[in-house]
Amino acid sequence: MDAIHSLEVVVNLWLQSLGTWLIVLARGFTFLGSEDFFFLIMPALYWCLDAGLGVRVALILTLSNGLNAVLKLAFHAPRPYWVDPQVRAFASEPSFGMPSGHAQNAVAVWGWLAGL
Repeated sequence: MDAIHSLEVVVNLWLQSLGTWLIVLARGFTFLGSEDFFFLIMPALYWCLDAGLGVRVALILTLSNGLNAVLKLAFHAPRPYWVDPQVRAFASEPSFGMPSGHAQNAVAVWGWLAGL
């Protein structure tokens, strides 16, 4: 696990060295996997497109969040800014770092929607 943490630090420091323009892009992609985004999208899916689709997306998101919480507790992986103070934290999260909840939710929901 130490090799993974070291690699995360190296990758994060490299990405942060590219400049602040990347922050806007990263926040945009992060938003697509966030709870805020899904709380905006799920009612629109349910009321405007297809109630069944909205329910299925909500179920997938709920299952993904539950699985993510269990995996975070199982791995106990620190966030890169917990490991190395050179890594800047652009958001403060109290939970463990791996697996990423935003990435997992985005892959679960958007991957399922892409398969329709």
